[in-house]
Amino acid sequence: MRRRHPTSALWLLATTFPVFVTPGIAQNDDDVISAPPVLVSTTGGGPRWETIDELRAAAEQGDAIARFQYAQLLESGDQVAVNETLALAFYRQAAEQDHPDAVFRLGKIAHDGLLGQPEDHVRALELYQRAARLGVPEGTYNVGAMNVSGRGTKRNYVEGLAWLLLAAEQGSDPNDAVAAVKERLKRRPDYIERAQNRLAGLKAELATGPNPPPPAAVTKPTASAPTPPRPVVAPTVAPPPVNFSPGPTTPSFRPAAPRIGVPSISIPPP
Repeated sequence: MRRRHPTSALWLLATTFPVFVTPGIAQNDDDVISAPPVLVSTTGGGPRWETIDELRAAAEQGDAIARFQYAQLLESGDQVAVNETLALAFYRQAAEQDHPDAVFRLGKIAHDGLLGQPEDHVRALELYQRAARLGVPEGTYNVGAMNVSGRGTKRNYVEGLAWLLLAAEQGSDPNDAVAAVKERLKRRPDYIERAQNRLAGLKAELATGPNPPPPAAVTKPTASAPTPPRPVVAPTVAPPPVNFSPGPTTPSFRPAAPRIGVPSISIPPP
């Protein structure tokens, strides 16, 4: 029996949920055992695919979640043949659609030189920064770790600690990294103070999202004819929102997103 890859975002739920019997149709244990597994997306209650073929078709048709999940299977060889080239292509396509975990995974691939790619710490840092903007706490942590360690950028204790402080607020502080860096900087309390001051600005920067818009160009007003009044249009009434509640045959389950590969911190004395 093949061991499941621990980072797969697909969960097989063939027998972990109660079986609902359709009235008038007899079912027995053999029917339950032979029932096909259900592939559930990481968003829970969102897209679902009954088979690998359906998942692949959704990925090929442009579904970002399907692209990321299918890339994971292709990378790990879980339920499909390993195909690193195709896995990388689907990761990149999902990342172009701002799928957070795909962006983070590409950062890990660049950092460690996976899937036949050369190690590129500069590129990894860029991808981790983008993942952080997309809301991945581990991306935030990795940016801090790389700044403190001087990987992909010049070593910067102030910037690195600021990112680590933010990651800790977001719930990502493996091995008490913030405490370790502060201990190393205890003879430079000014670094710690500057990092704490930098934290507020960093939060504001990340709040702009993955692709902050460029500043608007300032143009001088020019004289022109007065604008005619707009016609009065009766407001349209939006329909009430529809609250989707998954039925008993659509389990709402959200496994933890696979965000593995946090760089360790090397912190020589400043």
